[in-house]
Amino acid sequence: MTSCEEFLQSPAFEAAYLELIRYARTRTRDGREADEVVSDTVLSWMEDLRRGKEIDNVTGYLRRVFERRLSDYLRRKYRDRVEFSDDGSVLEQIPDGDDTDGWRAAVREAEAVREALGRLSAIYREVVYRHYMKGQGVEEIARALGVPVGTVKSRLSDGRGQMKETISVRLWEDASSRSITEKAMEKNVDIRPYSDVSFAPKRVTVGIWGNGSRKNEPWCYLKSLVAQNILVLAYEKPISIRDLSAALAIPTPYVEHEVEALVNGELLGKTAGGLVYTRMFLQTEAESYGDIPAQEALAAEIAPILWQTLEEGLARLWADEASATRRFTPKQTATFRLMLVLQAMSKLLYTSRISLRTDDVEPPPRPNCGKWLAMGCIYDYGQALYAHKYAASGPVQVNHVRYPQAEGEVTTRMAAMWDFQSLFGAAHWAYNDMTPTFDLQDVVRFYASFMTEAVRPVDPRIYELTSEFEKLHILRRDENGEAKLDVPALPFAEWDRWNAALDGLIPVLKEKMAPSIRTLIDRTVNRVPAHVDGREAFLHEGATRCLTLVTMMALVESGAIPDVVLGETPVILVVYRPESGEGEP
Repeated sequence: MTSCEEFLQSPAFEAAYLELIRYARTRTRDGREADEVVSDTVLSWMEDLRRGKEIDNVTGYLRRVFERRLSDYLRRKYRDRVEFSDDGSVLEQIPDGDDTDGWRAAVREAEAVREALGRLSAIYREVVYRHYMKGQGVEEIARALGVPVGTVKSRLSDGRGQMKETISVRLWEDASSRSITEKAMEKNVDIRPYSDVSFAPKRVTVGIWGNGSRKNEPWCYLKSLVAQNILVLAYEKPISIRDLSAALAIPTPYVEHEVEALVNGELLGKTAGGLVYTRMFLQTEAESYGDIPAQEALAAEIAPILWQTLEEGLARLWADEASATRRFTPKQTATFRLMLVLQAMSKLLYTSRISLRTDDVEPPPRPNCGKWLAMGCIYDYGQALYAHKYAASGPVQVNHVRYPQAEGEVTTRMAAMWDFQSLFGAAHWAYNDMTPTFDLQDVVRFYASFMTEAVRPVDPRIYELTSEFEKLHILRRDENGEAKLDVPALPFAEWDRWNAALDGLIPVLKEKMAPSIRTLIDRTVNRVPAHVDGREAFLHEGATRCLTLVTMMALVESGAIPDVVLGETPVILVVYRPESGEGEP
């Protein structure tokens, strides 16, 4: 039998230890708590091993021991005082001794504080929440909100005054010889303290795997903060509508209305006993980016392999004297190289991921001709959306085609665009900030119109926004002051050759790089509740979310792709049908 000391040096120990750490992060409030309880767990494990205990299921054993050590830790931590969990509910730990009246008073006061905070209007609630709940100073709050420091101080003062008034009335009403429970029953209210989301609601952004439904499902069900926070509260385990109402501090009839819509939209499920549970996969923003240091380390390993393969495999196309790439500016050439890396990584990651998915987790059919699995990213109250360094979207592919106008005509490709929103430059997220706004079909026609007379935008007002697209470094002015497209553009026939060449290189890249990528994916295992639709499809979600972007960054930082300025090199490719149609189907 392997000795305890030998086992400690084995890969099996390392794997079990890493799995224990991942589990601990999901069960504790911060890294310090996790490390302390993991240490206690490992000590118990070592003692059992030295005593010769046979452990068949190491993962199950460690989780059981961890839960016992966690209970011990919490008993020590919460002795003689009341604490609140992450969702704002009281950890009902009655202190040692006979001071139950003091414990009840603490519960009563905490509930009053949360109710008062939830009643503040937004301009006061945000500064009070940031200052007292998040520990931010007035100068930090002023910078985040874009207001003067004096305004923050004034709002804090007014907010405190309003809260004191609400709290004093609430506690005066509860001051009685009768117990808080009797008074609560008499008033027909829930005595549980309000959850944090009652005054600091989360935001949930939603994406799908598959095809959305005709009535814009599932997004149409998540327009309200109430609906978004119901999904958050019902995610870990089923919850009653009454408890949802108490957590949200919203009367039950209003919560029932939202729940009914979410159940009909197949984002919530309901048990026979009336409890509801979330059917879509949810992650916090931090979790959604996966293990960033591990992805950066892998990018440093695979970037040289990827670059050498692309340079050798595409050399003939780069050398083609007739290629439109010969007319590219240095910036356009750099952008096109970034796009080639992006496309190669997208194709490679898709094939690497798909091999991990099983046939029984295909997106299920939904009402109104939909077929999707939904996933959401949770943002804290006041947290800016998409502000992370590695926040990215796409590449979004948009096609503009001309449909048959007469018998015998065929559908014709007129223009297409691949549009990647990232730290390299603003793209499709920025279009919505323009006035008037135009959808992506309008934008692709607009871009293509700079290359061919055969394509024109439906609404010519988009040309009035030329200066806005200049600010995004998508258009530029030449020496004559004429607007020019400043991102790479190719005829369809030529892009088809580049794309086919990329497809031919994917098996080579897969052989060289996929094992390392799959190792990273296997190491990233999300905790997904059993009631989530298509659970197995999300076990590794986010494992490689940053990998493509950090690989592109590694090539830029190494000098392999010069002429790239972060924030000023949006990765956009335009493909178009030439006016002559030469070489086009």
